[in-house]
Amino acid sequence: MQLVDILSKKSVKLNITVASKIDLFDELLLLASLSGNIRDYELVKGSVIHRENIMTTGLGKGIALPHSKSQGVTKATAALVTLAKPIDYGSFDNIPVSIVVMILSPNENPAIHLSLISKVARFFQDDFNRFKVQKSKSIDELFHLLDFSKRKNK
Repeated sequence: MQLVDILSKKSVKLNITVASKIDLFDELLLLASLSGNIRDYELVKGSVIHRENIMTTGLGKGIALPHSKSQGVTKATAALVTLAKPIDYGSFDNIPVSIVVMILSPNENPAIHLSLISKVARFFQDDFNRFKVQKSKSIDELFHLLDFSKRKNK
């Protein structure tokens, strides 16, 4: 399973502006809820914040990957935003984030959750991928990049 398999075009926004990490989480959770795979928004929000309080999900290089497993999620789903103005996220390298992918999964299958996180993190370690995602002018352009990556990594 790849990011493009759990990401809906309606769960993506490009060049948004948010004031804080909590505002960012609210935006991502709202987008993820459009998938229909979130049955308890507040439970999922609490699990995302709890996970973030354990250790930052800021990967470095301007990328954040907030994630959580929760009973409030019916099946794996994701949301993605690019930020018009990077925000402080508390990442390990202290670089503000400009690309954020949220991955939410039910508790039942932690292996799929970990696999998705690993694949997304690996995708964004590539400078070219980060640049292309940040410069995407449309959601279709972004999905083309993600779909190409899926075919390349099979």
